[in-house]
Amino acid sequence: FTKEETRNLEREFGSAFTFSENGQFRGLNEQFFSELYRRHHRILFEPGENKFYQYEAESGLWRNLTNDGLIEEISEFSRSFIHMEHFFEALNKLDHTFCSKVMKLLKGKTEKSGAFRQKHEGYRIHCANCVLEFDFAAMDWVSRPFAPEDYSRNRTEIPYLEGAQAPRFLTDLIQPAMNE
Repeated sequence: FTKEETRNLEREFGSAFTFSENGQFRGLNEQFFSELYRRHHRILFEPGENKFYQYEAESGLWRNLTNDGLIEEISEFSRSFIHMEHFFEALNKLDHTFCSKVMKLLKGKTEKSGAFRQKHEGYRIHCANCVLEFDFAAMDWVSRPFAPEDYSRNRTEIPYLEGAQAPRFLTDLIQPAMNE
C-alpha cells in the first residue's frame, strides 16, 4: 500500500478509520476496505452462481473462493493495512461482522454476470504453461501468455512444448483412424 493510494481512497470513500465528533475511534470504514481489497485482487462475483472467483496469474485460472475463505482473506488483508498504519487499536474492530460487510460490498463492486459463458472467437486450449490459440490467418496454433480476460476455470495440466513430437500418438491412434 502506498500513501498516495491511501490518500486517493480516502478522498473517494472517507478515512479507513472512523471517529466520533470528540475524536474517539469508532470503527473501520467498510467502503474504504472493500475498494482497497478490490484494487489489490483480481476478483469477480458471478451472481448466477452466487460465487466469488479470484484470478491466479500463475495458472491463468479463475478459482472459486468460498465465503469463509474470502472472509479470511479480507481479514488478513485488512490486518496488514492496519499494521502498516500502526493503528493497532483498530484490530479490535476487525471481526467477522466487518469482514462480512466488506464481502457484501465486494459483490456489487465486482459483479460480472455470465463471465464464464462468454463466446470466444476461434479455438483455444488452456495448457499448463500457456494458452494455445488457432490463428486462422496463419492456419497454425500460436502460444500466448495467460490472460484474465480468457475467464478460464479449467485447463489441461500438460505443458505445451514447442516443437515436441508425438510419434506414438500419430502412429497408434491417428493413422489407424484415418483412410489414405
